[in-house]
Amino acid sequence: MPRFFQRLESSAVVLLPLLLTVAGCENLDALFAPPAPPPPAQPAEPAPAAEPSRTAKAVPVPTPRPPREPEPAIKLVGLSQTETETLLGPPTTLLDRPPAKVWQYRSGDCALDVYFYLDVGRNAFYALHYDSPGLTSSGTPATASVPDAAERCLRRVYNAHRQP
Repeated sequence: MPRFFQRLESSAVVLLPLLLTVAGCENLDALFAPPAPPPPAQPAEPAPAAEPSRTAKAVPVPTPRPPREPEPAIKLVGLSQTETETLLGPPTTLLDRPPAKVWQYRSGDCALDVYFYLDVGRNAFYALHYDSPGLTSSGTPATASVPDAAERCLRRVYNAHRQP
């Protein structure tokens, strides 16, 4: 028997069960078609409303508070000594640390140092930096600064100056 027929015979042995299975299917399209989508869900009927009891009392709904407005930023850098004094009041202590003049303010347990440097173009001292080293237990300014402490202390000194 030629090789061609041997191959055909072995292929038929493999394909014959497959062909019989497919032939047994009534609808070949159903075999290869994608699955049908599920039927749409029926809307649920709303539950009947419960009748209020005769002893129930209406509870007032609290009105929400409006959001708090953020406090405006206090601009200190770039102010002259006169403008700084108008904004924060007179300093507690004046220090001369060449080339800077340092004004110290205190409010409660915070200390604020404002550094003024000479602007040669305007021939006057202007605030270029401020810091809050905090206070030690004895009430003297500490050597290390705490992050954001300067902003909090500046706000406290400003508010203390604004109070009558």
